[in-house]
Amino acid sequence: MIARPLLPYFATKAARGCEDGITRFCPRTFVLPWLGIFPCRDDCLRTTLRDGLAPGRGKVGPKTDEAADAQFDKDLDAALTRKPSPMATKKSKVDGEAFMLESRAGSAAALASRIERKELITSAELQDALKIRRQSVSEAVKSHRLLALVGPSGENYYPTFYADPDFDRRALEKVTKSLGALPGASKYSFFTTKSNVLGTTPLGALRQGRLVDVLNAAAAFGDR
Repeated sequence: MIARPLLPYFATKAARGCEDGITRFCPRTFVLPWLGIFPCRDDCLRTTLRDGLAPGRGKVGPKTDEAADAQFDKDLDAALTRKPSPMATKKSKVDGEAFMLESRAGSAAALASRIERKELITSAELQDALKIRRQSVSEAVKSHRLLALVGPSGENYYPTFYADPDFDRRALEKVTKSLGALPGASKYSFFTTKSNVLGTTPLGALRQGRLVDVLNAAAAFGDR
């Protein structure tokens, strides 16, 4: 038995060519079309594929069948010996690395801008605004009731809306907790990005007192 890399199309069509799959030709043969692997002996492989892809053989005549079989064998040999294309080239790797660096730079710039505009504040600032201790902040983060974003210097920053008196902080914490262990950036994006379902951002919906709607949106967001 040898394993031959093969196009999933051929393997699937061959499997459909006989009622009991490939076992009619080789009891120990099986098809893994989603992996593109066809373990089989060469003779079994050719017979199976030939019959599976050309179910009308034998209706025209033996000479026609012989010519068709010869052409099929030639095409099959070409497919089996063709050198596979590389999954990644040197250029694609360089382009990918450049894209990632650009994305990180853009994210870092956006984060710095939010910090400068005081949309994100330090732990000390949050403690002062809410009149709580540092331990309370840490416990809230660990229990997923509070989201944190890592700043340029490695220090945690927290959304100012947690200290905004226009919001029910308990509602904010419920929504944050419902998002589970998602990264802080993903949670922040959820709160600040307009939702087609809500017709506004989740923060805007919470201002309207629509906690249940926001929790439902959070559940759908977490399941993506």
